[in-house]
Amino acid sequence: MYQRGGFVFFKLRMDTIHKNGDENRELLRDYLKTFKLSSTPGENVTISTGGFLAAIRLLKPNDRPSDMVLLLLNGLKSSNEHFNDIVTSLRGSLKSPAHEDYVADKGLTELDLVRRYASTLKST
Repeated sequence: MYQRGGFVFFKLRMDTIHKNGDENRELLRDYLKTFKLSSTPGENVTISTGGFLAAIRLLKPNDRPSDMVLLLLNGLKSSNEHFNDIVTSLRGSLKSPAHEDYVADKGLTELDLVRRYASTLKST
């Protein structure tokens, strides 16, 4: 940065990043909406959920889909029936009043829930 032209280079780089911001945001949102475990070699849950969480972190909070948990759970369809049963159970629990009360009592955000479900599913 202290070299001659360093600031100009930095400014041009930042302008390029911001100019492509809308395109990058849409690509990340599309990734989340089309997320599928089957796209990951060996249906590796750790890698899949890690990519999902990385895409969420790259988006600003206002740009994140409001249904992140459902996008995650809907994308986690596997060839393993036991795993699918667990995911189906988690998806069903989202609709229960007890779950809604728990989330409200703990003050959990959608991102908190995604992290918890991703962590839970990695260990199955």
